[in-house]
This record gives sequence, structure tokens and C-alpha cells, in this order.
Amino acid sequence: SIGRCALNDCFSLQAIIVEFNSLHYKSIGGVLYSINGDYLIQYPLAHPQTSYTLESITHIIEESAFQGSSSLEEIIIRSLQLNKLNDNTFYNCTKLIQVNFPTSLYYIGTNVMALCNKLQRNLIGYTFYRYGPQQTSTSYTIPSNILELDSYSFSFCDNLQSVSLGSVKRIGEYAFYGCSQLTSITLPSTVEVIESCAFAECSKLESFSSNSDVFIANDCALYWLNILVGYPIGNTRTSYTVSPNTISIDHQSFRSCPYLTEIILPSSLISISSFAFYNCIHLITITFTPSSSLKIIEPYAFAYCASLSTITIPNSLESIGNSAFAFCSKLSSINISDNHYYQTTDGLLFSSDGETLIQYPIGNSANSFALPSSVKSILPNAFSNSLYLEDITLSNSIEFIYSFAFSQ
Repeated sequence: SIGRCALNDCFSLQAIIVEFNSLHYKSIGGVLYSINGDYLIQYPLAHPQTSYTLESITHIIEESAFQGSSSLEEIIIRSLQLNKLNDNTFYNCTKLIQVNFPTSLYYIGTNVMALCNKLQRNLIGYTFYRYGPQQTSTSYTIPSNILELDSYSFSFCDNLQSVSLGSVKRIGEYAFYGCSQLTSITLPSTVEVIESCAFAECSKLESFSSNSDVFIANDCALYWLNILVGYPIGNTRTSYTVSPNTISIDHQSFRSCPYLTEIILPSSLISISSFAFYNCIHLITITFTPSSSLKIIEPYAFAYCASLSTITIPNSLESIGNSAFAFCSKLSSINISDNHYYQTTDGLLFSSDGETLIQYPIGNSANSFALPSSVKSILPNAFSNSLYLEDITLSNSIEFIYSFAFSQ
């Protein structure tokens, strides 16, 4: 038995050889198949050939079988029996230009063609898989028969300024990630699902508009029910008030917004997802209402907010993810009071029992620091990139220091 993805990421592997008396597997031209050839298990990633033709009887390709191939430019599929492409089949095949798919396909997993940046426009059935970043056109209209945009389908298309979404129902994760010239998005009435980070890192995106009853554009941002799922980081406003009744800010929603200096959060807000405000370099003020319901701040939510000098956390908070305030170079003080889960002392963030140091504000100008004797563990990135510290004294009570606690 060979486990799923057992040979993944073997980037120097040129051939897979199977002894002739194997009862379950065989090698054809260095490619691993099941004994009868109907199941392609693994293509060696460093195989030197640029074109590969699948066996004519193959009807299943294993998950990630070609993922990361360094040479393949063309894949020829002659089998009329191929009916299944598992997740990540051709993921990150950076030189892949062309694949012909048979009409027999009935199952196509996620990220099948993601990050195949040289691939020409690729459609399979009702799903759009990849619009290559090398395309020079500044606009594109999704064909009316396409219902789904796969993960990464338009990611890093630096020439794309506008896109008409046709009758799309699902927009996959990272679908338009890093489209640096895209200025606006209008959602059609057909849209039902938008997955995580679909429009993240679109540096010139100024607004969302929507004809959908499911996703609502409100004051330039995009909401699903009571969740903020996208903010156009190319909008030049410096202050934004999250809509009343919002309960969550989704993953990477404001990531790398270069203009916001102030964010005002409603009392209804319960969670701030990971990387939500990551690298908002000019964010100075985070305002929580006195009646805040905030319970969760996920990892890296405010990391690399280079202008943030102080933050007062609501006493309703129950969970802070690792590195939520890491790498904030001007942060000199974190404050929280009357909280059952956390405490702050001299601007440092600890667990409520004082046994875990969560974050040292690295903008603190002190050049020496003595760890309180109550501290038993120091979390990842607690001191990372501290600008002024020259001397740290640890107590005998320390039992565990997590990775990267003192990095850089």
C-alpha cells in the first residue's frame, strides 16, 4: 500500500521504479500507476520531459499527482475513460501551458489548476480554472455558461482592470488575489458563495457593488449576512466604521490596506479573523465601543500594523491567537482590565494567571526587561523584532519558550 501523497514535494525525483514482480503497482516511463494502469498515482516532479501523454485506460488521477512539476508544458489525455481529477492535481505546475480534458470528466476537485501561471484560459464544463497572468488584456467577460470560478483562477493577473462575472454562482478562495490593477467589482444576482480571500491584496480595488441578495455592498465594503467579507484596500479613505450588527470580520478582509488610519468597530462584533488587519501600515486607532461583545481575536489579526502605538482590548475578550499584535514596531502598550482570561502589566499582555507571556509591545523604549517570576511560558513572536531591548532576564520559573519567541 502507498499512502495518499506519499511522494509529494520530492522535487528532485526524476523517475519512480517498481520491481517487475509487484502485484499492485507498475512504472510506465518512470511514472507510478496501479498494476492495471487505470490509476495514475504519482508523476515524478523532476522528470525532464516537457510533454506527457496519459495511458489510454487511465480513468483516475490521484490527488496532487502532478503538483509542483518543474518541466511539464503539455499534458495529453487520450483516455475517454478519465472521469475524476482529485484536489491539487496540477497545482503549481508553473510551466504548464496546455491540458486537453475529455468530456468524460464528472468529478473535478479543488485547486486542480491553481498557480499554473502559464496556462491559457481554461474551462471545464461549468467551471473556470485559470486565466493566465501573462494575458495582456485589461478586461475579461466570464462566459455565460460558467457557474464557478476555481481557487486562484485570476490570481496575480496584473493587467486585469475589469471583469464581468456573467452568471457565476461560486467564487473560489483567492480567485482574484493580488490583481493589482483591478479597480472595482460588481457581483451579479446569481452569486451564492464567495470563499475566503477572493479579493485580498487587490491594491487598487476601490469599491464593491452587488446585485446579489446574498452579498450586500455597504459603504464600499462587502458583507454576507452579518459578516464583513471584503474591504477594497485601494479606497483612499482614512477612516472606516464597520456596519452596525456585524458579528465577524473575515480572514484578510483589510490586509495590506495602506490608507486606513482609523477603524471603528461596532458593539455587536464577536470575532476578528486571522490576518484581518495584517500589514495595515498606517492604522493608528482601533476603536471599540464601551459595550463591546468582542470574544475572539485570531492569530496575526493586527500583526505588522507599523503605526499602531497603543491598543485597549475590551474586557469581553475570551481568546487571543498567537502573534495577534506581533511585529507592530510602534506598539508601546497593550491594555485590558477586568478580564477573566487576560491581564496587562506595564503594557505587556499575559494570561490571567500571569503564567504565559503573550506579547511584549516591541515599540517599548526600554533597553532591558526582567521577566516576572510568575511566567512559565513565552509564546511565539512575543519579543520578535523588538527595537530597543538589549538585555532580557529570565526567571528560574520558565518551563517553555515557543519557537520564534525572540526571532530577529
